[in-house]
Parts: sequence; C-alpha cells; structure tokens
Amino acid sequence: MLPGSLAPVDVTAQIVAIFSKPSAELPRIGTRWRRMFICQPPIKEISVWDQCRNYQGSRNEPRVIKSESGFTIGDLYDLTKEVMAEHRFCLNAPPDFHDDEGIVRIDPTFTTKIILGDGDPIARARILL
Repeated sequence: MLPGSLAPVDVTAQIVAIFSKPSAELPRIGTRWRRMFICQPPIKEISVWDQCRNYQGSRNEPRVIKSESGFTIGDLYDLTKEVMAEHRFCLNAPPDFHDDEGIVRIDPTFTTKIILGDGDPIARARILL
C-alpha cells in the first residue's frame, strides 16, 4: 500500500516490446543504443514469445530468460534476430506468416513485469482511480 492510500494498490507494471519488421533484416543500431538498459532499475528476467508456435493447437509457452546484469536494447535486438532465425522455416507457422520465398516472418514479443516505486507516476495515478 502506498502512503496516503486507503486500499492496496497494484504497484506492478507490465512492459511489452514487439519487434515487427516486414523483411528479414533488422535495422542496425549503434553501440550507445546497444548498451542502454530497457528501463531503470534494469530488468533481470524476460519472457520471449514467438507467434508461429501458436498455430493449430500447438503450445505457445514463453521462453524465460534471465540476466544477472539486466537486459539492454542490444540484448533484445540480438534475441529478436535469434528468434527470427530459429523460426525462419518453422513448421508451426500459419500460411500467411510466409513471404513469397517461403520464409516465415514473425514478430518476437518480449514481456516482463516491474515493481513501481512509491513515487512512480503510474502508481500514484492508480491511487486516484
């Protein structure tokens, strides 16, 4: 419960990043971008979803990845490239996920939850609801 609130307030927020690209190549990013943490404090656990597994009743369980130092934009970039390469010829992909050459195009999705600090604007706004 936050100071001044009468009821318990949810002090978590979900972060979702979806990397959607019409071609197989992602744009290049610079060194400074690669080293940037996704947020502060750094996220240490993230779930990776790939939509091509969610087809014709196949199980779509996320892969959970941990990082002792915290995830950076470069980490997400590299994971996106890895997932796209892994599923390039995925048998679970629906027909409309294939391009003219038969390559599977997926949008890797990353999710995580963070705990908001007492002074966080999102947490404070929830008190007013």
